[in-house]
Amino acid sequence: MHILLEQACKEDPEKVPYILEETIDAFNNYLLSDPKEALEIHRLLSTAHQMVMEVDRRHAFLHWVNALDEIRKAITLSPEKASWSTLLQLIYMPLNDDVEWQHMQLKARESCELEMMVLEGKYGSSISYTLALAYQQFKEYVEWKKLKNVFPEDLALSWAEKALSYNPQEITRMDLHECIEFFHRIGSSRMRVDFLLKTISLYERLLKASSDFALEVSQIVGIWKEIAEINLRNQEKVKADKALAEAQAIYRKHFDQVKSNPSTYLRYAEFLEYCSFTYDGTINKPSLSELKDVTDEVEIQSKGFLSYPYVLLMRIALFQNDEKQAILELTKSLILHECCISSTIDNLLEEFKNSNYKEVYTFLNETKLFMEEVSKNYYYDPALSWKQLRTMSAEELKVYWENRKDEIRNRISFLD
Repeated sequence: MHILLEQACKEDPEKVPYILEETIDAFNNYLLSDPKEALEIHRLLSTAHQMVMEVDRRHAFLHWVNALDEIRKAITLSPEKASWSTLLQLIYMPLNDDVEWQHMQLKARESCELEMMVLEGKYGSSISYTLALAYQQFKEYVEWKKLKNVFPEDLALSWAEKALSYNPQEITRMDLHECIEFFHRIGSSRMRVDFLLKTISLYERLLKASSDFALEVSQIVGIWKEIAEINLRNQEKVKADKALAEAQAIYRKHFDQVKSNPSTYLRYAEFLEYCSFTYDGTINKPSLSELKDVTDEVEIQSKGFLSYPYVLLMRIALFQNDEKQAILELTKSLILHECCISSTIDNLLEEFKNSNYKEVYTFLNETKLFMEEVSKNYYYDPALSWKQLRTMSAEELKVYWENRKDEIRNRISFLD
């Protein structure tokens, strides 16, 4: 019935009042036959009235009252499980210019906020988290609707801060992931270290509950990296160094797990690159030989499928002031990936435009011009495998790429 009502609202508004009546009867009968589903039934009845508000304008206020009444019934039944985001939509979303209606909405909002405070005294941090998550869901709804000056930022943040003490003893893996995403999103968007630390503590629960946690290790490291960067912005270098040291310790502790997973081992290589070339602090920086060994292993694991190892090997060569080797590493990637790495070439051109690496910049520029020349009818169809590439000398690779460019030009010219 709910689907029929939604379809009628879009396609046949005249039938909406009748279908709504049938929907209400159906859900009320369902409530009698299966009271255990009361929470969801009241939510669906509330959303049904909300849908009809947009269509049956003459009775819109009555539908709003009924929608509010239904979701309040759900909250009374189970404050910790009810859909508070549905209630937030009703009390915050702009309705119309009717002064009386706006006054009623304001009263409902004040009543709701008071009820939240009372429930917090009864349920503690569990209801704080439920409410904070509901505000986050409502925010996503407001953003989807592209509305401004509707979402109560300060109130939402205050509930999120109260939710920091939420630490359920029993929670499903799916709900734990939702909890992790919630705290991480706030920590990242607001650059709040306390929320990011909370996220790490929740990830650590996943580490204890599973034997396959390589991905979670990489995600924890990523958060420590975020914390380090926030501390750097705040001119707190000692704290930043400590955060990076924590990240390094996590990788050391779980290195075997990380190395056995190609995806997380790639992230490990990226982290080593960050520590070596990007992070400006006092930490134990990996040696170039260590970085090169890991990058070589990532290349082997990916069997040439990824362009990243070649770009990192290029950086290592440049760090040793060996532009010819750097160009060779780029040439390997071009042989394997051809024009599919055009965005990588663009990024490197931007990065090195003011550098002293003139040979590398010239090579990148020539590559960019080649890609533009053949872009019209280009299709990816490499002629050399990764296994073959690994058996070739530097000179053979250089000659091969020059010949391959001519082949691509001729192929494109033939298509024209």
